[in-house]
Amino acid sequence: MPRIAARTEPYEHPARQQRHFKTKRDQALKALDKAAYISRSHFAILFVNARGQAESYGTELFSTKLQEWFNERVIADAVELVANDAKTRKPGDSLSERRESRTPSPEPFDDSRIFSSPACLTAFS
Repeated sequence: MPRIAARTEPYEHPARQQRHFKTKRDQALKALDKAAYISRSHFAILFVNARGQAESYGTELFSTKLQEWFNERVIADAVELVANDAKTRKPGDSLSERRESRTPSPEPFDDSRIFSSPACLTAFS
């Protein structure tokens, strides 16, 4: 049986957007929880949906710090970024096209300074 292609266009109907958001949020949190348990790592994450509602999650270690890290200013900035993104998005505009148009090309990395430092020279001698 052929695989059904993944949806690449954003949902226009708010109820479908919200349902999709909740499903993907739950999948991401399950994956983060499993990875944190297996590797004994920790995470703190902030989700902002298309309606401008923000939710923060984290492992038990970070649960006391979530309110401090994701304070009102951080949440307001995140909600504003989501609102601005929704305003500038054009129909049929893919996420990769928008990333390419917004991000300048990175400068080539010059590793000559790293490998010419005295510490590096003695480590490789």
